[in-house]
Amino acid sequence: MLVEDLLNLPGLALQVRVRGRVDRPIRWVHTIEIKAPGRFLRGGEVVLTAGV
Repeated sequence: MLVEDLLNLPGLALQVRVRGRVDRPIRWVHTIEIKAPGRFLRGGEVVLTAGV
């Protein structure tokens, strides 16, 4: 699945919070609640957060 496919799913109301290409495949999905998770990511991940 591509990032843009996920963003276009009706009913999810997802928000993109960083810039990047949405035509890339999703390799892994993480849930995380820290302010700057970038140091834990390698690329190709989608990070889901409740915004806590």
